[in-house]
Amino acid sequence: QRIIQNLLALSRQDEISFEEIDLNQVIEKAFFLVSYQIEKNKINLINKIAPSPQRIMGNSQGLEQIIVNLLLNARDAIKKKLLEKENDVPEKGEVIISTRMLPEKFIAVDITDNGCGIEAEKIPQIFNPFHTTKKSGKGTGLGLSVSLGIAQAHGGFIDVESVPGKGSTFSLILPFHQLDEMNNDEFTADDTT
Repeated sequence: QRIIQNLLALSRQDEISFEEIDLNQVIEKAFFLVSYQIEKNKINLINKIAPSPQRIMGNSQGLEQIIVNLLLNARDAIKKKLLEKENDVPEKGEVIISTRMLPEKFIAVDITDNGCGIEAEKIPQIFNPFHTTKKSGKGTGLGLSVSLGIAQAHGGFIDVESVPGKGSTFSLILPFHQLDEMNNDEFTADDTT
């Protein structure tokens, strides 16, 4: 069922409807949804989002899906690293979510982990549909491709910085529209191109 939902999401990204939302509320909801799953793995989940409301035009459900996916991927990267360290004393896993303003009216949601990291040559492949590094039955390889599609439907993208063995930062970059400049209360993804 999850695979079918992801395939439908991948094929219908031009149908996403947008409205004025508070990005912080979207992040807080995603944070709440996955905090138990992450913390039960003895991983520290740290919230460093900016305290002031971040009002943007977007689809809260789609953005929440991206953030949940990135948080769970961070957890999996840490679990993989801890498993590979076999006889060593494992370091404490840590996932940090934060926000920052960028030039040219963009905002970034950064999700940083101290997990296994990704080799530079593999980074371009991770957004391909059905590409997965997880064991059979553990992943569909659709999470990042669907997430990227949703980000692009918002006029944004996902950036990745990673050091093998040290960890990764996945950044959801979104346009930060001045809401008083918007003529309509709602628009579709087609209007952003």
